[in-house]
Amino acid sequence: MSNIKSHEFLPHPRPYYPWLILLISLLFQLYKSILLIIPSIIASDVAQALQQSTLNLRFLFLAAFIPLIIFQIPVGIFLDKFGVRRITSLGIFVSAIGITLFGNSTSMTTAYIGRFLIGLGTSVALVNIIKILVNWFNPKMFATLIGLAIMLAALGDLMGIYITSAIVQAVGWRTAMINYGLLGFIFSIFFFILVKDTAPGAQYDINPKVQRLKLSSTIIRMLKCKQSWVIAIFAGLIQTPFPISIGLWGIPYLKSKYLFTEEQARFAFSALLLGICISAPIMGYISTYIKKRKVFIVTGSLVVSLLSILPMILPFKLDYLNYSFIFFFQAIFIGMLPLCITVMKEQNVPKISGTSFAFIHSSYAIFAFLSELLTKFLFHSEWGHSLSFESHIPSSYLPFIIRIPLWFGLAFIFSLFIKETHAKQKLKEELPPKVSSKE
Repeated sequence: MSNIKSHEFLPHPRPYYPWLILLISLLFQLYKSILLIIPSIIASDVAQALQQSTLNLRFLFLAAFIPLIIFQIPVGIFLDKFGVRRITSLGIFVSAIGITLFGNSTSMTTAYIGRFLIGLGTSVALVNIIKILVNWFNPKMFATLIGLAIMLAALGDLMGIYITSAIVQAVGWRTAMINYGLLGFIFSIFFFILVKDTAPGAQYDINPKVQRLKLSSTIIRMLKCKQSWVIAIFAGLIQTPFPISIGLWGIPYLKSKYLFTEEQARFAFSALLLGICISAPIMGYISTYIKKRKVFIVTGSLVVSLLSILPMILPFKLDYLNYSFIFFFQAIFIGMLPLCITVMKEQNVPKISGTSFAFIHSSYAIFAFLSELLTKFLFHSEWGHSLSFESHIPSSYLPFIIRIPLWFGLAFIFSLFIKETHAKQKLKEELPPKVSSKE
């Protein structure tokens, strides 16, 4: 792996411009998180409005993850090829159309299309940030700044829980969704105007030109690398329980099993999100400073696995403050998630940074979708006709909650096979030697 000194990188000629565009891109990540966390807030309202069972409704909300399976890698390739301005502006615009359509839906078909468009548009958000970080910022800053992006995602979830709840109570869920759509339309126009494709705008690249590489052949080499698959599977497994299983089923489960109020259940999950906000950028910084990534990944996935089992095996019930403390401590170790993204980036050349991240992010979508598909077939009879999340006994939530330690445990196993990068960025592809034929 190439060890290129910092002075060989070419800083952006406009020092403040990269930070401005990064800030705007982080706002898109915040917007994405709010759109994706909304189901945990309006689930019962939507189930009653569309007259659907809670299990069918779960598939409606998962429709936003289908585009991540189908289009995440193409989105990464488009960003690598065409840059961030057009692709990201279009992504914001499409997600705004999706949330507006969802807010106006009167049938499951329209609602499915709306959620699908939300997923398609927001699939650009984090890939866009990765591309900007790789092209405009020194690699030493990547782990910390991607931790900051994850922090903003968790903050978006946190804001989404409370702000969206207040808006929905004030104006109703349909009007709230339409307002979010209007915000997205304005934001997409603002992004397109501010980000420029002309040099030294969005096309600028800080990385030294040590090698001319063909995009398609570089992507193929990434896919042939065993480490790419190990990291992708780990990233998919560690993310699958959060926020899908935790977000949609978690609050009703705590209310049913531990008799928490709505506010107490939300407070417990807010502690989880707060822990991620604190730990993600700090773990990125420390792992870069000591030049070790794997120790945080392995230790983090092990502790998270053990803590996810703890509430299930304790012989006594926890109050909401105890649960909040467990969630917060668990989140401190979930904060190692940006490190698997960093390791994937460091093991591949910057030219395919968007594609390499899209590859591991699509793994998350695949695992999440298969998890819910399996649940629907195995437990359809118990949940198939209910219109309320609160009308079930605690044991009926067990099939959904038990998957959380399962996914975390499998993630720990795969973390053992991730190779250490020592915080070194690969800048040159190791090409096979050319064999010249003698006549």
